[in-house]
Amino acid sequence: MKPVLLLGGGYSLSHFALGRPSGAVLATRSNEAVFPWFASRGIRAIRYNEDEPSDNERLSATVREMCIETVIDRIPPRTADAAARTITRAATLASAGVKRALYLSTTGVFGRRDGSLVDDATVPAPQSEPALLRLAVEEAYRASSLETSALRLPAIYGPGRGLGLLLRAGTYRLIGDGGDYTNRIHVTDIALLLTALLDAPKLPTVIAVGDGNPALSREVVSYYCERFSLPYPGTITKEQALRTGHHTRLSNQRIDNRLMQRIVGRALN
Repeated sequence: MKPVLLLGGGYSLSHFALGRPSGAVLATRSNEAVFPWFASRGIRAIRYNEDEPSDNERLSATVREMCIETVIDRIPPRTADAAARTITRAATLASAGVKRALYLSTTGVFGRRDGSLVDDATVPAPQSEPALLRLAVEEAYRASSLETSALRLPAIYGPGRGLGLLLRAGTYRLIGDGGDYTNRIHVTDIALLLTALLDAPKLPTVIAVGDGNPALSREVVSYYCERFSLPYPGTITKEQALRTGHHTRLSNQRIDNRLMQRIVGRALN
């Protein structure tokens, strides 16, 4: 099993690490309290804050020690200087022996709000600051010496996470009449895609990720409510969604996942 460096200890990469505990190093700025949880599952985790020089040195030493050639990055860019930090990070990793970078981006980079079909070749048109920052990180990796693929992810669901839990908790609100398209992906399918890419002879520059079944938001909500006898949620306007930071939910596009499906080579979950 090829060793891989995982930058970010969030939901997707933690799940991926659980499937290859002896072959992954998770670098996270999470609170120290989570480290025993990783250790109890055989996952090697190290503290990593990209703003700390000593942490970058520790990261490079770990890469060299384990002869790591691939990094999977899910660190969320929160400021406009994220691209500059990515350039530095990519150069540091390359000097330590890394050759490939898989960046977990967002379908928000496509930026369509008219229900149109988007795929790996669609020209990005981000409509929000978070999506602009994600695109900046993508471009920084592409400008580096690392072979790079940007995986543009939609809403992620799986154990302990998803629309059903939000509906059950009563915290979800439809935007308008729910007539915009939504796209989703199961966390297990992200892991399948990442595993396939680790062995791919060549990385695609961009991969549009989704389950292949875009649906109207109200259709997905109705299914959950009927299936699990949950109350139908209230609504908010698009302006309210903007004010509360729900940028990704303002996308209205349909993800064409045929490239992803070819790479995975099997039915999705």
